[in-house]
Amino acid sequence: MLSKELKTLLCSLSGLIFLLIFLIITGSLLWIVPGEYNIPENGYASMSQFFVLAPFLLMFLIPALAMRTFAEEKRSHTLSLLLTRPVSLPKIVFLKLLAVWITVIIALIPTLIYVVWIYKMGNPVGNIDLGAVIASYTGLLFLVLCFSCLSIFTSSATSNQTVALILGLLLIGCLFWGFNLLSGLFSSGETQISVRKLGLLFHYQSVQRGLIDSRDMIYMLAVSCFFFLLTCYVIGLNFRSRFSITGIAVFLLICIAGILFQFRMDWTKDKRYTISDVTKEILHQVKSDIVIDFYLDGKLNSGFVQLKKATLDMIDDFNRATSGKITVQTINPYQVTDKNFITQLNENGIKGIAVNEKDPEGRISQHVLFPWMKIKYDHSEIAVPLLVNQQGRSGEENLNTSIEILEYQLTHAIQTLTRKNVQKIVFLEGHGELDEQSLADLSDILENSYQIDRGTMTNDIKQLNDYQLVIIAGPQLPYSEQEKYILDQYLMQGGKILWIINGVQLQSAEALAIEGKTVSRVNDVNLSDLLFTYGVRINPVLIQDVQCMEVPVNVSSESTAPEYKLKPWNFAPLLIPNQNQPITKGLTLIKSEFASTLSFPGKTDLEMQKQILLMSSPGTHLVPVPEIISLQEIDRKPDPAYYNQSYLPVAALLDGVFNSGFRNRLTPDSVKTNGQPFYSRSKPTQMIVIASEEIIRNENNPNAQQGYWPIGYDPYSQIQFGNRDFILNAVNFLTDDSGLMNIRNKLLTLRLLDRQKTVENKITLIGWNIIFPPVFIIISFLLFSWTRKRKYKSWR
Repeated sequence: MLSKELKTLLCSLSGLIFLLIFLIITGSLLWIVPGEYNIPENGYASMSQFFVLAPFLLMFLIPALAMRTFAEEKRSHTLSLLLTRPVSLPKIVFLKLLAVWITVIIALIPTLIYVVWIYKMGNPVGNIDLGAVIASYTGLLFLVLCFSCLSIFTSSATSNQTVALILGLLLIGCLFWGFNLLSGLFSSGETQISVRKLGLLFHYQSVQRGLIDSRDMIYMLAVSCFFFLLTCYVIGLNFRSRFSITGIAVFLLICIAGILFQFRMDWTKDKRYTISDVTKEILHQVKSDIVIDFYLDGKLNSGFVQLKKATLDMIDDFNRATSGKITVQTINPYQVTDKNFITQLNENGIKGIAVNEKDPEGRISQHVLFPWMKIKYDHSEIAVPLLVNQQGRSGEENLNTSIEILEYQLTHAIQTLTRKNVQKIVFLEGHGELDEQSLADLSDILENSYQIDRGTMTNDIKQLNDYQLVIIAGPQLPYSEQEKYILDQYLMQGGKILWIINGVQLQSAEALAIEGKTVSRVNDVNLSDLLFTYGVRINPVLIQDVQCMEVPVNVSSESTAPEYKLKPWNFAPLLIPNQNQPITKGLTLIKSEFASTLSFPGKTDLEMQKQILLMSSPGTHLVPVPEIISLQEIDRKPDPAYYNQSYLPVAALLDGVFNSGFRNRLTPDSVKTNGQPFYSRSKPTQMIVIASEEIIRNENNPNAQQGYWPIGYDPYSQIQFGNRDFILNAVNFLTDDSGLMNIRNKLLTLRLLDRQKTVENKITLIGWNIIFPPVFIIISFLLFSWTRKRKYKSWR
């Protein structure tokens, strides 16, 4: 009977036409027609467009194939004859269903040629995630089974094929889309997600990304089983009660299995949709609704479409983990009726970026996008940037890095908003450290997440114990032995310290600005022995770097009016972040001035690891001190023989167990121990050492409302460097007991097509991906028909 049904579907002209229509439309939209589904235009080595497009086309194809299965039997009055055969009713329904399902699978087989060509056109060859493709095809087959059962049911409910087709389209449309549309009527996020779970689209969306979730598969299996049983009931008036009970029992068992046996497998090669346990723990602590205003909307190129999709997918996964407590409002800033809306966004730090686009005719247009979102929880809100924009990297690389750190950006923002216990940070004073005005921007951004204190140290050894982090920001005067002992024992108990210390002092910054020169000397703050014991040394040298800031210089003669021109100042290096470390991953260059280098004396300790965070460029020269620093260095040419050193460390993370700096030494008499014992070795802890205070200093700006420029902002070039993000990440890392910062180190493979190969092989691509699949079906149809005719002819 199965072969009869397959012959009816595959050998009929209508079946052939429907298959050809599916393949021609699919191929054209994916490979020729410009738009969001076009694979070469999109530029990514991915089949995601196909798996988004396929359900919409199959929604029409499957009801058209299945409309005659029972409707034609009823119309021609052969159904009663069919039921008299020695075949059970469930088996009849199952075989007709299987025939439809196999026919659609035959239509999908030629689409594998798309995978082959994306594999060949990848940059490099083979740069496609086959695991995600296999998972997506698996989910699509389950969805085809659902559509087939729905279509078989509507065919059994009428004797008119046209009515069966229309009913099939309506039923599939309602079950696929309807619940998502219905969820929009509710304001509660939990209610919305509960309603969406009743629809097929909710469960298919996870699978089409490469996620195999048992709940999604069992849901689609349960829907198929339900409409299979319903078809049997509609056709069989004298349906045996034994099968009724068995069928209902099987249906209930499938539903119970979906509740009891839950597993989730991320089949993507780089596990891009696997949420970390740290994130899940933070999301489980969310008690109230979260509202996200999402501003990346409007006319987007393929890269920003990928970023938008990845962000919304991530939010959707977060929403599932919080049982529907997250609501997303997508807002195109240019479509908001409030004329001051964009101005308000800018005032809140949500600034647009200009994107240049080139059309096929070579014309360039520019429009402004807002790759931001604002997360609101209770009465608090926080703006989260979505885009990483590193100089010297391609747009695709920046967008890929943006997607890599997306989970951290979202999770950290939610953690900040939902955190109950505020962590405490202290800035030490009394040694000529940077004052409050110089650290105003840093204090402002840290106060959103931490309690910030400032103060001098006393002789009480326990005075720092309540702080999660101690920051020493640019001292110029020596620390006493008493203060060093207290810092040492704070570290030994697991405390975290951020050391920001210049290796060199300038005698007079004013003299350098007015007279054009000044003397530099060692910045001895009496901490070198302590740091040496911990495994790091701040060297008394200054970095000159060909990769540096530009400063305004008067180039006019004495008799003429001042004329300023930007020239490179090699004592202000632009430091390179380590892209393999979670603190600095995704950061742009870091602005600094009069920076020193770090070295790591002694043998490598297996209990303590060192990671470079910031480094100089490949063209670096070191100036030992004391030395005269002169503005004449501005005219120095970038001679490779002079700039002959590379990638010298300026900031580093030290992680592990440290020896006490007062081991085998007497405790200073002035220290008030209050019964606290001496610790010769530390608990596992961390510290960060930065050899340039300019990295965290903000410049004053009397014209600004807050009175200063942001950290890392250069008013001359109007470039915002990565200083703000670097120091915030450093603080977050040191105060992070959950390991959240490690999520920033997530690596996602950048899967791009080779654009040159796609252009050069355009005709071949069209031939194989658009012409070959229909030709394959036609040849198969003719061969099958010829074989069938020959078989029947031999019987005569």
